[in-house]
Amino acid sequence: MTPATSPSGRNASPILLAVLLVAAVGLALLFVGLFLDWYQLGAEGQTITASGWTSFEMVDVAIVLIVLAGLWLLTRLYSTAERGTERLLVLGIVALVVVGLQLVEKAPTIEIIANTPGSGVSDSLETGAFVSLAGAVLLLIAGVLNLARSAEVRARAGDTAPVGPGGPVTGDPPTRQDVGLR
Repeated sequence: MTPATSPSGRNASPILLAVLLVAAVGLALLFVGLFLDWYQLGAEGQTITASGWTSFEMVDVAIVLIVLAGLWLLTRLYSTAERGTERLLVLGIVALVVVGLQLVEKAPTIEIIANTPGSGVSDSLETGAFVSLAGAVLLLIAGVLNLARSAEVRARAGDTAPVGPGGPVTGDPPTRQDVGLR
């Protein structure tokens, strides 16, 4: 069995493949969960359900943007085997915060209906909320795995210094060669 290669021609490490798989599943769950029922409202034996797509005002757009950004990051990770990136971790944190806030603070339309005095309406979370939460958690796990992969690649290359925007961060002041002067 030959190792998987990225379009750049390099062998894709098992950790990179795990990052891609976990992140792809997380993004899929995040997206699919948006269209599943998030809330159930009930009163006097009658129940109605509302998906995240129909009940959110702007959070649905934020979730779609997170998914699109995640897909872009995955293609970038796969095609360039980019190392040292924490973007996937940041995206996982953002997804977890967005979904988590919707679990705690319900969508405004649901909140208004459920809290109307004398209505007797009860509300509960449904499957879509938990599917999206699972997707956000998987995206966060993929971000942590990606940081571990980045550290492994640096250690294998003998580059143990943290990498900043201008190169390795050593704590020493930059020299003339570091800034490109002779």
